[in-house]
Amino acid sequence: MQQKFIRRSGVILQPKHIKRVIARVAEKFESPEAFDRKAREEAAQFPREDIWELTAFFHNPPDKPDEVRDEFNNLGEWMEVCQDAVFAILYHIGEASLPILDRFAFGTYDWTQVKALRTLCRLANQGIQTEKIVGEILFNLPYLEQARDQAIYYLAGVKCDLPELKEAIAREIAERQAGDPVAALSIIGNLANVSPEAAKEYADFLRGLMR
Repeated sequence: MQQKFIRRSGVILQPKHIKRVIARVAEKFESPEAFDRKAREEAAQFPREDIWELTAFFHNPPDKPDEVRDEFNNLGEWMEVCQDAVFAILYHIGEASLPILDRFAFGTYDWTQVKALRTLCRLANQGIQTEKIVGEILFNLPYLEQARDQAIYYLAGVKCDLPELKEAIAREIAERQAGDPVAALSIIGNLANVSPEAAKEYADFLRGLMR
């Protein structure tokens, strides 16, 4: 089988280089600050024309570095940590990552869908195409199925004044108050981070849970 190469400004960049980038970020996972800092550093150097290549390793993670040889040994754990590393890099790359994030957020469900939705909402909170991102998630909400609860949770934490968002959050909370109060509580908790006044509207519901 012919090996695939990635070209950057006339230089041949091998897939093993992409794997090293992912592994260098993933090995910092247990320290959120170090993980974020390393993802930011790698994102700053990563060639924008090659960012799609990162997605080739969502289900084909690099080997674990010696530094974390005895960590992340549960089934699928290292693969998930590497997925988180890729999405952290994409987040720090920023707006150029939106086409990739859209594809995985609104495509076939797997672990990457939830992570893509979370990353989109993080970017929206940074003021990057906020209304467009929120509008796309709201439009696709009926089709998200297994990722719907997570999508609502992340949306509740986005700073955005779109009336459609406020209506959707209120509707989703109302639907869960009787049948799944824990999920409703989770959404309200994230809403309180960006809109305490809106969260106060559920004071009676919260008192009821306390009782």
